[in-house]
Amino acid sequence: MKTLAWFGLLILMVACGSPPEAVEPAEEAPATPDAEEAPPEPALATMDCPEDASYREGQGAQGIEQYCEKDGIMHGPIRKYYANGNRSAEGSYSEGKTDGTWSWWYEDGKKKSKGSYKKGKQTGGWSWWHESGERSREGDFLNGRKAGQWTSWYDNGRKSEEGLYFNDLKDGEWLYFLDDEDMTVARIEKWSNGTMNSEKSPTPEGDKP
Repeated sequence: MKTLAWFGLLILMVACGSPPEAVEPAEEAPATPDAEEAPPEPALATMDCPEDASYREGQGAQGIEQYCEKDGIMHGPIRKYYANGNRSAEGSYSEGKTDGTWSWWYEDGKKKSKGSYKKGKQTGGWSWWHESGERSREGDFLNGRKAGQWTSWYDNGRKSEEGLYFNDLKDGEWLYFLDDEDMTVARIEKWSNGTMNSEKSPTPEGDKP
């Protein structure tokens, strides 16, 4: 009887004891973030080559270049890009020589210059722009040489100079302007076949030989 009493008492003590503490589940280790992926290469516009030329793509001085090649020489359209994906130049070749209309851009996408070639020589009207977007210079080429009226502007849009070229040489009267709203003439030069014959300035010194 004493044994049964002690056994019952033991059971009662166990039953009245504090319940075991709940075991918290182990926290999961935070997921390791994936390595930062490199930005994708800019998608290049499709470009069609002449039937007798093959498409090529490579690394140029400033970035990727797309061009066409025939028998190891440039033949067909070409595009050049900056590292940021913006175009730097676009034009075409014919049998290894620049041909047709060409355009150039600054790295931020603003137009830099535009003109045409014929069998590797500049021809027709050409234009240049400042990084501000204002015109920089305009003039014509004939068979690769400057010809006719040429004009330049300051980067604020005001005219800076104008005059004539003949056979790539300054000829006739050239005017140079101050950077003011009145387009004040600062200097007048007289040229003949690339040689300046006289210079006139709006100063007390008058004409200069």
